[in-house]
Amino acid sequence: MFHTPVSKYFWEINRYNIPISIVIGAFAGAVYGFIVFCSIGILFGSLAFNYFKSSEYYLYQNLGYTKGLLLKKVFIRNLAIAIPILLLFSLSL
Repeated sequence: MFHTPVSKYFWEINRYNIPISIVIGAFAGAVYGFIVFCSIGILFGSLAFNYFKSSEYYLYQNLGYTKGLLLKKVFIRNLAIAIPILLLFSLSL
């Protein structure tokens, strides 16, 4: 299912990020949910991953990935997902 280590990390981070973003989006609005998905949610997901699966960072370090590089790649992928959805959402209003 996962083709690269970055894809695996992306899904692991967003496992925690998506529920947080949905809750924020339900209470504050969809736009805020997408903003959280692209920013603070990544940090919450990273903290949760660090707490529950910190030993997996050794795998990424051995493959040459740092935490910063992984977080940057997740941020870029989340932006690539959220921007088109936000544009479609804004066009439908």
